[in-house]
Amino acid sequence: MDSETIPEEVIVEPVPPIDPNIRIIYPTPEGGVAIIIPAPDCGLTAEQIAAKDVPAGVPFRIVEADTIPADRTFRNAWEFSAE
Repeated sequence: MDSETIPEEVIVEPVPPIDPNIRIIYPTPEGGVAIIIPAPDCGLTAEQIAAKDVPAGVPFRIVEADTIPADRTFRNAWEFSAE
């Protein structure tokens, strides 16, 4: 029986916690804005979360939480800007 060489240890660099003030926003098909609030210790970067959770081909932005209005009264009227 041939034996294959298996690495003794695979080294994976830990990802530092995500800033809790980061949000990922993207437009919804209905014209609104979706907001993702990443879990700080999820083990992924904000970019990796966006790649996983934002629908394929949809633009997104990674923004500071304070750029999102605190008053949600007119949330259905919010518009996404890729800039």
